[in-house]
Parts: sequence; C-alpha cells; structure tokens
Amino acid sequence: MLFDWVIGLVAVGGILAGLLIIAGPHARIAWRAVGEGLRQLVQIIRTPPAANLEMSLGPMHPTTQRALSLAVQLAQGLSQTEEGDLARYFQDAARHLAVDEASGLVRLHTACRRLRRALPGRKLTLSPLHPLIDSLEQTIADRGEQLELLPFR
Repeated sequence: MLFDWVIGLVAVGGILAGLLIIAGPHARIAWRAVGEGLRQLVQIIRTPPAANLEMSLGPMHPTTQRALSLAVQLAQGLSQTEEGDLARYFQDAARHLAVDEASGLVRLHTACRRLRRALPGRKLTLSPLHPLIDSLEQTIADRGEQLELLPFR
C-alpha cells in the first residue's frame, strides 16, 4: 500500500516536470501571474469595504413623509420647550421611520404615548404643540392602517 503511494507521487511529479519542460520559459510568467492574482485576491478579501456615508431612502409614501415632517417639527418644538429627552426620542423615531417604515411607525407611536403620559403635568408649556401632536397621532394611525400593522387607535 505504501509502495503504491510512492509510485503515484513519482508519476505525478514526472507529469508535472514534463508539463514544465513543455511550457518552457512561459511557465515562469504564468506562475508569476497566478501568484500576483492570488495576492490581489487576498488583498481584496482583507480590505474592508469603504463606508458609504450617503443614505438612499428611495421613494417614500406621502403619508410617511407627512409623519416624518410632523415628527421633526414636534422634536424641534419639544427641544425649544426644554423637553430634551422627549425631543431626542422623537428624533430617534424619525430616523427609524426614514430607514424602516414599520419599526419607525411603532417608535413614533410609542413616543406619542410617552408624550401623552407627560402632558398632564406640563400642560401649559406644551399647549402650543397639541395640534401638532394630534395631527401626528392621526397620521401614524392612518399609515399603520394602510400597512396593516397593529391598530394604533
């Protein structure tokens, strides 16, 4: 059995030597090209892809655009009334809405619920934002209904 392996290796070595003799000087050029190709392949595999800083959102449904606009306006209004934590939550929800519509709608709905819970103690400072809040909740409910998500009403 071992003898068969030795004979096989000698035969394969002889065949390879014969092919190299037939190829002649072109074998070195081909071998270098293969080595360079392998080096380039390894370099491509090891190099991380360049960061794509541009975010393409694609076409957005008009109701989603309206919800996004209202959420940004509400976040700006909240930051002006020194409600920074709620403003940041609305900004985060708006970012999610721009990337993933369903999860963004759920986050906006949750943000509106948080804001409604905070309203009783801060009625005077947030009273100018009530029409904006009502409009945003209505828009979220409409778009959620269109997407057949959980009921937002």
